[in-house]
Amino acid sequence: MSKLPFLFCLGWGYVVFISLWLMLQLLWHDPPWWLGFVTYLAVYLFAPLPLILVVSLWKRYRRLLLGLSIPTIAFSIFYGVLFLPSLSSQAQVGERSIKVMSFNVFSGNKDHKAIIGAIRASRPDIVGLQEINAKLTTTLVQALAKDYPYRAITQPTPGQSAGVGILSRFPIETATAFPLPGHRLGLRAVLRVNHQRLNVVVVDLLHDPTLTTPASQVASVATEYSENKVIEIKQLKEELLHEGLPFLLLCDCNLADTSQAYKQIAKFARDSFRKVGWGFGHTLYLKPIPFPVQRFDYIWYSDGMVATEARVGQDSGGSDHLPVLGQFRLY
Repeated sequence: MSKLPFLFCLGWGYVVFISLWLMLQLLWHDPPWWLGFVTYLAVYLFAPLPLILVVSLWKRYRRLLLGLSIPTIAFSIFYGVLFLPSLSSQAQVGERSIKVMSFNVFSGNKDHKAIIGAIRASRPDIVGLQEINAKLTTTLVQALAKDYPYRAITQPTPGQSAGVGILSRFPIETATAFPLPGHRLGLRAVLRVNHQRLNVVVVDLLHDPTLTTPASQVASVATEYSENKVIEIKQLKEELLHEGLPFLLLCDCNLADTSQAYKQIAKFARDSFRKVGWGFGHTLYLKPIPFPVQRFDYIWYSDGMVATEARVGQDSGGSDHLPVLGQFRLY
């Protein structure tokens, strides 16, 4: 008999926790670091929900089932669209259809052959690369010269071991590096795609440092990180809207799709995976976990094109990130 009250209280405790989190999300437009951290892990806040629902149904806890409608509705709002069949029209292969890849290859990855294999297997028309170092740059340029005759790659800045780059089947009219917080560079290139001009931006945004910060410094480090995120997103917006061209943002964004930073980017760009992808779309591996645990890699796009496919690649090429791929139709 003692187990029943415990399960009942545990279920209601979960309902109260989720309700409090949702309420604080609504109250704070600019959430404090600790709330941002909880929201960062939002997908895992819903992990207990299926088990609690099953137990409540089995034990016929009618009132608890009513309370569980709160986290159930919240999950549906956050992630439900990712598990619905896409109503978007399928991509028609033709001169207005392009395939795009964003791929963080990991600066410490020495398996260059695997990286090349992962790119060739997906056959994208445009590749945005993050964490590309000098040795890999030389290897890719030599091995993929026929596949991608046009390229633009930034040089690592002082204090950084790697940069970003673009490989393209289409001519690159201009390519410009631009500064980001943390002494890093982003890359903006204007491509000529079948008689149309397309703005392509590749970035590797700041990662949240609070996970590896001593407890006594977390508050100050988190505040600085939030301030730098504001600068990053403002700079991104300026580069993406440059010349008023249709754009693609190929991004290791280092942020969850429930974060405040994600919401800010979503004000001026569209997340292709949320539009036409399926599933959680996790791309980041953390050792020793054998499966990806979070969605950090994105392909964003603008008006002037339609996303017809978005998916996570199956081959990491030895990286700690899986590539993401998108198919777009220009109009």
